[in-house]
Amino acid sequence: MSDQKIIEKIRSLPPEKVAEVEDFVDSLRLREQDHKEGSTSSTEEGANVDWKSLEGKWVAVENEVVVEHGTRLVDVVRSARAMGIPKPYVFYVEAIREGAAKLGL
Repeated sequence: MSDQKIIEKIRSLPPEKVAEVEDFVDSLRLREQDHKEGSTSSTEEGANVDWKSLEGKWVAVENEVVVEHGTRLVDVVRSARAMGIPKPYVFYVEAIREGAAKLGL
């Protein structure tokens, strides 16, 4: 599909849907940026998550699965919403001592 056709389709959407498209595009950019920086979205289940690797990050969870993580809360929420999760459960993973991590807001 050509760029012009995509632009025409977006222009035909109501404003609230254009905002959703913008959020989705932003989440794709963030995911690409995180990937380049070595931090990517995850679909790991709770028991299989390496929580130590998520220290200092915000984490979005849906149905006991980590769906997104990153250093900026707003980016994690925006990305989770772009995945179709209207109210993601989000928390911060804080390091508390060697070999342990604390989960919570």
